[in-house]
Amino acid sequence: MIKKQTGLILVGVLALCCVCIPLFAVVMTLPPDNSLRQVTTALFWSAGCIGLPLFAVAGLVWTLVDNRRSRQAGRKLADELGLRALTPSDNPLQVWYGGEHNGRSFALKPVVFASRAYDGYRHRTGMRAHFYLRIVMAVNLPRPLAVIAERTHDDQDAATTFTEAFPRLENGEKLNGRSQQALLHFVQNGDRNLRLLDRAAAPAALLAADALPQAAVILIHDQPKVTAVTPAHLQTLLDHLSAVAAVLEAARASSAYLQETLCM
Repeated sequence: MIKKQTGLILVGVLALCCVCIPLFAVVMTLPPDNSLRQVTTALFWSAGCIGLPLFAVAGLVWTLVDNRRSRQAGRKLADELGLRALTPSDNPLQVWYGGEHNGRSFALKPVVFASRAYDGYRHRTGMRAHFYLRIVMAVNLPRPLAVIAERTHDDQDAATTFTEAFPRLENGEKLNGRSQQALLHFVQNGDRNLRLLDRAAAPAALLAADALPQAAVILIHDQPKVTAVTPAHLQTLLDHLSAVAAVLEAARASSAYLQETLCM
């Protein structure tokens, strides 16, 4: 989306230049005392001395406002949905908020990722911050699965099969066909990322120790455009994560029942 918006802006600027530059050149061929030439010259210098600085300031203000809104997105959703703070902190990027959905505990907070951006015009690179809303849901299983399936926001390859969808996959064969299909369907729905792993295997950078400490297995999704996530949108995402969790729980319950039957 960011690349698309940047492309549209560049096309718009190029189109404007293609129109304005020839017109300006034609106007400048008029006599110096021509009123149209005088007005055009005044507008040109005004745009350069006043318009461009104002444009730069407006861009900076917009960036700062958007950054602040992104950092406060977790608190805003928590206030609207009545979620509780699991890890109180003065830093909004350190506060996890938690609640329950369809009988499953979940936690969320904004996270920021840095990516390297190349400026071809100036021939230099810089860092760009991207905010996501991290949503973690507990899978109601009594024991860890010892399975890791990860597709992050950086993974852009086609997700046509289970093994293709999750570049990092450990012990994926422990999941039955329905479980694999549920995970695959989630990431195919809107090209979304997803991680399945044991709670004990999640580092603090991924999930704070005080968030969902009783969970044996967790699902993690990082939703882009954090400021666009409304309570209704969040409820839909939780529904989809809950559907995946339900399949994993049913598969484990079925496996446990089969083992008990064979032992009888």
